[in-house]
Amino acid sequence: MKIDDTGKQIKIDDDFFKMPEEQWKPKEINGENGTVEKIKHLLPILMPIVFILIIIIGAATIFLRMQISVINDNLIYLNKTVSNIDTASLKSEMTAMETKIERLNKENEKLKSEMAHLGNEIEAIKARKEKTDTSAQKQPAAKKKAVNKTPGKNPRMR
Repeated sequence: MKIDDTGKQIKIDDDFFKMPEEQWKPKEINGENGTVEKIKHLLPILMPIVFILIIIIGAATIFLRMQISVINDNLIYLNKTVSNIDTASLKSEMTAMETKIERLNKENEKLKSEMAHLGNEIEAIKARKEKTDTSAQKQPAAKKKAVNKTPGKNPRMR
């Protein structure tokens, strides 16, 4: 900077391109005890911990890949098992069982009708028996009267 006749400083164009000393001088980051210094100080302790974490994550990844391969093998086995099942034989067995069920239902209906018929016959036999019992009770009274009229015969001695 130059001083002119009046005592004022005149700026020279070169001064515009010059940076102040504090801008171009390298500074310590965040002062003397900055975060970089703290990290440098903790680096020997952090490195083994980071290394152990990387090993644990790698082991977990390997374990999970093994489990996924086991699951894939099981799925392949199940798919083969399902594809080996003969659906045609199962369908034929189902139709055979359905026809058997229909036949048994028809037989069941036939037996029910026979039971109803036998029940009607039993009721008819009971009715005939009651009829004969009532007529038998009436006939002995008539016979007793006829027997009492004939002298010398005792109906109890027969």
